[in-house]
Amino acid sequence: MKRIRKHDESVNVEIDELPNGKSSVFGDTCNEMFKYGCIDELSIILAKIFETMIKYNQLPYLFNVGKILPILKNNNGPNNEINNTRPITISDTISNLFEKYILHRLERKHSDPQTHYYEESLALVQNKDQISSIFKTSIGVKQGGPLSPKLFSIYVEDLINEIMSTELITDIDGIKTGILVYADDLLIMTDSVKKMEKVLKICETFGIKTEIKFNPTKTQIMRINGTKQDETSLELCGEEIEWVRKLKYLGVWVDGKHYSKEHLRDRRLSTWRAFYLLKTSLDICSKNISPQLKANLFKTYDKNSNNGRLNDQTNAVPRKKIKNDEPTLCTEYRTCSVKNKKTKTRIC
Repeated sequence: MKRIRKHDESVNVEIDELPNGKSSVFGDTCNEMFKYGCIDELSIILAKIFETMIKYNQLPYLFNVGKILPILKNNNGPNNEINNTRPITISDTISNLFEKYILHRLERKHSDPQTHYYEESLALVQNKDQISSIFKTSIGVKQGGPLSPKLFSIYVEDLINEIMSTELITDIDGIKTGILVYADDLLIMTDSVKKMEKVLKICETFGIKTEIKFNPTKTQIMRINGTKQDETSLELCGEEIEWVRKLKYLGVWVDGKHYSKEHLRDRRLSTWRAFYLLKTSLDICSKNISPQLKANLFKTYDKNSNNGRLNDQTNAVPRKKIKNDEPTLCTEYRTCSVKNKKTKTRIC
């Protein structure tokens, strides 16, 4: 068989980077089968199949079917509330490999016309033991698909360029820094409410033109400085936007002048949760576990959660608590002797 060196090497890389522990859809093939049971010839075959699909703009029957699982955003919230549900799409391993194969091409030049892949996009919904019939998806991209963030970024690039071409957003020494984009999360910074109102109008117009629906209920405004009187009413798509004292962007809490106070509190809680999880499930306090293993567990699960969170603008109280956490955790790792009552698992 002739080797397609330019393409099959990228397939090999994509196979090596497949995550473990993911569920399968129709093919009953998991990522581990490809990662640990794959022979060199398989990447050559896959590369040839992918190239043929791209060349003729044809997909095999039921190739692009995703299983949609509704996931609760907040476990403490209601499970019958649509705004508390995030639909995650799970695809077969080969389908994910093909998306990454296209993504590799798009990252070199995103103008490649690989639009036919989503013309035959199918899905089904699974909620516990209930499974729907297969239906065709005509709008949007897969939530959780390897190709989705890149395709969406290309789609909204015109909006970003339009906002960047104005004098509405903030800048530092002439460099515009007032817009941050990650997938469908958009953070906009202006130095006045009037400018923010104009930016929101640009977003509304773009949404109407491109059939993108902005969600006002998930949109928030926060004042960094100024006074309460500056919090005048702002609307997006005909609905008023909520003014907040803090907001969460990409997992980081921002709360005005003490922007990292809430985030530090969240990280401290995560650090101690990680410690007690190890303490109860692996019995890390056992004398049978070597100090080197304890040190590695500490660096991996606790120190990384707690590290790199200090800066001069952090409130003094949480900063002091963070500094006290590390020696306390070290002492806990070294001296605790609680026995795991659930599994009594020990590492010798």
